[in-house]
Amino acid sequence: MGDDRRKLISRFSLIAGVIALAIVVSALFFLLRSGNPPLAMGDVEGVWRAEGGEKAQVLIRMDGTADLTDVPDGCPSGGAGYYSGPANWAFDTVLDESPGVRFSYELPDTSEGCSVYFSVPRPGEAFFIEDRKEVNYVRDSGSSN
Repeated sequence: MGDDRRKLISRFSLIAGVIALAIVVSALFFLLRSGNPPLAMGDVEGVWRAEGGEKAQVLIRMDGTADLTDVPDGCPSGGAGYYSGPANWAFDTVLDESPGVRFSYELPDTSEGCSVYFSVPRPGEAFFIEDRKEVNYVRDSGSSN
């Protein structure tokens, strides 16, 4: 009876060890796979313009404020589809996306809190993950306010 119990404990320990090792390896793979380094102020500050004839524009300032023009609406209620106006911003990263910027703002008529995520996968290139039209943005070279 003692030998059977030891064998059971050994098997359980072996299985638990394999599971723990798999979790650690998976976590390391996930961390190493996301090879995008964190963004710095110089990576995002300035004017970003939509490509493809769209009039959307984003102005990101160093003080944590921004001006958004015709960007996808990130309101829980669905809002009006697009937003133009002031916003606050902070660095953020969404799971399965490149590092980027989270813009937060309130709709003037309802004071509803809204936010949109601006992913920056490569220097000078970005997009809003909420944008159904999949518009790409490029940063104006040498522009900052």
